[in-house]
Amino acid sequence: MVSNWVVCKMDTDRSFTSQELKERLRLLGINDITLTDSPYEAFKYVENLRPISDNIIVSGSFELVGPAKEYLSKTREI
Repeated sequence: MVSNWVVCKMDTDRSFTSQELKERLRLLGINDITLTDSPYEAFKYVENLRPISDNIIVSGSFELVGPAKEYLSKTREI
């Protein structure tokens, strides 16, 4: 079960806005939703959650998953 949702704005014509995604999630009964302005902001937000004791799921197109993989590979090099 997912307990916290972080929704980010994507710079594509085909994607929903953050607000549209939030509204659709609320229709499903999901209320713990954080909106961010970019994938990078979403990654930083999640990184700063303490404690991170569970898995983090990144879903969406390659336009989101690709930057997530890049961000994770850079943060692990530090």
